[in-house]
Amino acid sequence: MFGEPCPRPLDDEVVVLPWVWSYLYKIDPVLIEDVAKSRGTCNGGPRHGKVITIAETYAACVEQPAHRLMWALIAALNFVGLGIDVGNAFAEAPPPKDPFFMQADTQFREWWTQCLGNPPIPAGWVIPILKNLQGHPEGPRLWDNHIRGIMVKNLGFKTTTHEQCFYYKRTQTDGLILILRQVDDFIIAAKSMQTCQTIRKEIQGHMANPLNDLGIIKRFNGVDIVQTRHYVKVHCETYLARICEHHGWTNEKCANKPVPMKSDSAYQAILQLAEGPESMKEQHQLEESMGFSYRQAIGELIFALTICRIDISIAVITLSQYSENPAKEHYQAAKAVFVYLWHTREDGIYYWRPEPREDLPDTALPETTTDPSRLKMFLDFENPLITKGAGDSTWASDRKHRRSMGGIVFMIAGGAIYYRTRLQPTVAQSSTEAEFCNMVDAGKAALYLRSILDEIGIEQILPTEILADNKGARQLSNARQPTRRTRHVDMKQFVILQWTEEERIDYSEVSTHNNFSDSLTKPTGRVKFYEHNDIMMGRRRPIYVKAAHAFKMLLSSTYSSLKPFIFS
Repeated sequence: MFGEPCPRPLDDEVVVLPWVWSYLYKIDPVLIEDVAKSRGTCNGGPRHGKVITIAETYAACVEQPAHRLMWALIAALNFVGLGIDVGNAFAEAPPPKDPFFMQADTQFREWWTQCLGNPPIPAGWVIPILKNLQGHPEGPRLWDNHIRGIMVKNLGFKTTTHEQCFYYKRTQTDGLILILRQVDDFIIAAKSMQTCQTIRKEIQGHMANPLNDLGIIKRFNGVDIVQTRHYVKVHCETYLARICEHHGWTNEKCANKPVPMKSDSAYQAILQLAEGPESMKEQHQLEESMGFSYRQAIGELIFALTICRIDISIAVITLSQYSENPAKEHYQAAKAVFVYLWHTREDGIYYWRPEPREDLPDTALPETTTDPSRLKMFLDFENPLITKGAGDSTWASDRKHRRSMGGIVFMIAGGAIYYRTRLQPTVAQSSTEAEFCNMVDAGKAALYLRSILDEIGIEQILPTEILADNKGARQLSNARQPTRRTRHVDMKQFVILQWTEEERIDYSEVSTHNNFSDSLTKPTGRVKFYEHNDIMMGRRRPIYVKAAHAFKMLLSSTYSSLKPFIFS
């Protein structure tokens, strides 16, 4: 990786970057605990050195919907997910096109002589870098190109169009193999563990440094994973415990069945119309009196939301609108969301297997928090690989700007994989227009998911069903032309007429009471909130799981009744 040290070049065109040592605590991927780690990088920022960027710097990263889709497919296909971590990944890639040198600091010179046993490096000398190095602007792109070349050219995998870090391959012996990569962390999913280990060895054959074998993965990209005999659970208890302990809110009290935000209209009016202090001095005084940074708290909540906590969606999106100048009421509401998360920190999204996998641990099944008989009214899943969704929208719920709030959710294997709560950018002049605009967002999300599934060979033959409770908007989506009362709607919204005509999506009728995406558009009462989240977070077992269980019990009872005759 390093060339022979040499006196510092005098040529102004040669790039010399400072060496940077970073000391941090990082979760060990094998032990799942904090360990001290030091890392040597270069500082390629614009404030330091004369780094010249010749090639592209963009490197693909996995989106959270694709991450959840991966775990949903692992459950739906009854796969197992194994993890690997590439140590010192960036150094595996070739160097940038423009050569550069590193100005060695004291720590590096001590490591060079004491640990490696090399001759000492005189002060003022530099080291030529022969490989890629973290910190260089082109570093992430070089690693991305390097590992993609290995996966595609050497191992025969393909990448999906909309998720470049989602790899797939089909073989006659092993069937479908899926890989999800987040920089240097991998999830390898296949029907058998032996197949996963074979793929790991193939990747290891193209690496200079040994890989960290994580086994049946328990944590990936800051997300906690539980792979059991009956389901796969995605949650973020570790993250929530850390941030709540940091703020000192672990002793706060709450109701038996807490909700992230109050739903009564009087409270919502106070929250939406509250004005924060105008002067910077008063803003700082309010922040000090509340004991935490509002903007930082909203960022921490957004991370939990994007991982798996769909239940705080409307609360976070509502509160994030006041990050510029929050009032005391906004601080109190944000703290209430943290208290709710602390008391429900073990909650996550469940994806159900069609049948038990005997080589994984058998754990307790999740229980619904509401009456199971009430959940029978909602959408159910007969096939774990079929995508189904729902969308809803409020009308002019924002009291300041009279804009509408829309929410969409899509589910596979009994749990949510794609969800979104969005304050619509324009003011809708009718509830039909607000619902229609939200249906466009739902249609785009459906096409995104269909594209990935079709590419990996899980074809969605029938149109993707999306529940919508507004009759006018549903009729408009199938009318194939604007009606007299909706000509004012932006013409770009009418693309869904083409999607429905091509039978790629289908907006189905559902009563407002049974539309479980309603809790993504506004704070709902306690009963409805838990009913909807039992559905979206997968706490209710889908019908295909119940059918498989009933069939297994039938076989068992039949075998028991015939056993005397079989062995007689």
